Amino acid sequence: MTRVLMPFPADAVLGGTINQPLQARIAPVAWRHFPDGESLVTLDDALAGADVAILASLRNADALALPLRFAARTAREFGARSVGLIAPYLGYMRQDTRFHRGEAVSTPLFAQFLEESFDWLVTVDPHLHRV
Repeated sequence: MTRVLMPFPADAVLGGTINQPLQARIAPVAWRHFPDGESLVTLDDALAGADVAILASLRNADALALPLRFAARTAREFGARSVGLIAPYLGYMRQDTRFHRGEAVSTPLFAQFLEESFDWLVTVDPHLHRV
């Protein structure tokens, strides 16, 4: 079984710390922005049959959500057997109920968003104590 750890740029140091206990090869996610703000995600394309773990702290979930989805889907296109998410901090957990009229209940919406792209998720700090 081949394991590949793919840290986003902000999590590269942590990736270098946890890859050995995971017995995973590191293949960093390259992420750049075009002048209009769109993201371009680039991955190692040697993922056929690999179990991939994407490492991204979701402290700034709005900025990371779409590039994260691009990375997960691209890993699958490159033949990854499974794609998981290691999110040391998991945002969007605080709005688990409608506190005021008209508010979105974002916790289940964000969970569904992640579930559509990942086979599994590991987190250390889900940003809510009630769930």
